[in-house]
Amino acid sequence: MLHEYLERKRRDNVALYNATGACHICGSSCRNKRGFSHAMECESSRPSPSAGCAFVSDRVHSDGYGDGDSMVPRADRSAMKVCPCFDQGEDDPDYSPYSIRVCEMCIKNDANVGRILHCGMCGVVACDEDCGPVMYECTDHEKWNNAGCVECRSKSDFSELPLFRDRPPPGGAPRATRVCERCLAAATPWVRHDFECRVFRCRRRLVPSDVVEYKRARRFGSSPLNVLPEDGLVAIAGYLSGAELRSLFQTCSALCRVAERVARDRSVASAGLLPAGPIVETKRKDGFGQSRDWLYFEGTAGHDVRAPDDQKVWVGVHHFIQKVTRDVFYFDFQMSGPGADDTAVERFLQRESRFAFGGAYVRPGRAEARTLDHLVPYAGPTPGLVVRGGTVHVTESNALATPVAMTSDVPLPPAGRVRLIVRIFVPGSGGPRPTRDVEHYKLGSVGLVRTGQVPSESAPLAPPVQWAVRSDLVENWLKEDVVAGVDYDAGAGTLVVHSNSHTSRLTRFQAHTTQVDAGAPGELYLAAQLLPKAAGTVQSILSVREVADDAEWSRFLDHVALEGTHLVRPAPAAAAAGPA
Repeated sequence: MLHEYLERKRRDNVALYNATGACHICGSSCRNKRGFSHAMECESSRPSPSAGCAFVSDRVHSDGYGDGDSMVPRADRSAMKVCPCFDQGEDDPDYSPYSIRVCEMCIKNDANVGRILHCGMCGVVACDEDCGPVMYECTDHEKWNNAGCVECRSKSDFSELPLFRDRPPPGGAPRATRVCERCLAAATPWVRHDFECRVFRCRRRLVPSDVVEYKRARRFGSSPLNVLPEDGLVAIAGYLSGAELRSLFQTCSALCRVAERVARDRSVASAGLLPAGPIVETKRKDGFGQSRDWLYFEGTAGHDVRAPDDQKVWVGVHHFIQKVTRDVFYFDFQMSGPGADDTAVERFLQRESRFAFGGAYVRPGRAEARTLDHLVPYAGPTPGLVVRGGTVHVTESNALATPVAMTSDVPLPPAGRVRLIVRIFVPGSGGPRPTRDVEHYKLGSVGLVRTGQVPSESAPLAPPVQWAVRSDLVENWLKEDVVAGVDYDAGAGTLVVHSNSHTSRLTRFQAHTTQVDAGAPGELYLAAQLLPKAAGTVQSILSVREVADDAEWSRFLDHVALEGTHLVRPAPAAAAAGPA
């Protein structure tokens, strides 16, 4: 312990200091306009025989006026700091008979000495290493060149180290000798700078002094934005993209709490869109046996991904939500290549309304089926199949005994156009296969379901719920996912499906147009389903999202035409030029 003799003397007189309200270091309890009085003030020049030292008298002023009856008012009490265990009862588990109370002047005079356990950032004090906050000792070397703590280097205090001996520049503060664990974690939450003393069996934690001073110089108030309240800063940071928010968190310690609040609000707002946690980062083999990196949400936890369960901070949680959303909802074609839209995922997550599934139907038994497309409501639940928003996630093998058609939560509008992107991902699918087993390689279907029909004389067997249009999606040759762009035009009564589902490796994307009787009785709902091959594979996922505008749909068609051979969109100049 630094200054062991002085500390032993303090502990011998701690009862006297506590009785008089004096500082445990200097023994003074008063201050005046000239500053703190660090002399032991006593009623007489003789020491108390019982205490073995002089004592502070409440009747004597620190500025030398009278015996307590003077007309001059007594000097103000000095500002004191106490440790967390100060003034605790003996029955309290945190009780310590040697708790400390120290005045501000003693803390100031202790600069570059380090006798008082004092955090240089928040100002909290401790009576020993087991009291309250965990203190990290500042040192003059990095971890790779660790020379040990002050005590293990046989130094009496920090002033014997050249780094702490130097005087601070004019107007600057002396170097901090210690910093508490909470302040260090708040200043650098993404990386740890502390390390253990190099001496064997010494468990004291050290931190480079240059790191602490760098963070002290950039505390609250160092940035021009910090003149605003935190709520105002959150509103400003809310305009940042995900990448900019992560960069702000990693580079600006003064605003990392603001970035954390914005990331938390965004993550909570996207709850229910993706499968539940935990977050899994691993590798898998695709249909061609190639090893690929794989990031996904397992969906087995009872809560959405959150901090600190899945990541230490909310900024990290939001970063993984963006990465998984980009993959699950097929945003890669928008966010790569020429004219990439880096904020497409961010805008999608901030939408107030998104596509969501609202109903489930299954095919009835043969005795009850009126037609091949007849459906009946399904109450569920199906173990191993999780429906959240616009996603259907398989968490157990063989989740479906019979295909379940999931319909949208609202019917399609009677006028206008609706455009959606549907994706089915099945791990390990794809690769060469014989064309004669097409039925085995079907992964799902997409189309329209009509509800609310009433049997009539012309159609006595018309079921109340049935498929109006259905297009099967077959396993891809070259990829592990099947993508379909659905374009429903209520005015023209057409449904166009742009799909890379095929039975031949010579084609990639194809367009299928089907006429829909929009004037028939009942309401139309968009429907999608997983067939047994996809439903029997763990971590298969079906996702549906609505296209935001014409520009996004046009980019999707350009992407489809670029990859496919049956869709070719001629350039306007070439189309207008005509034959040569």
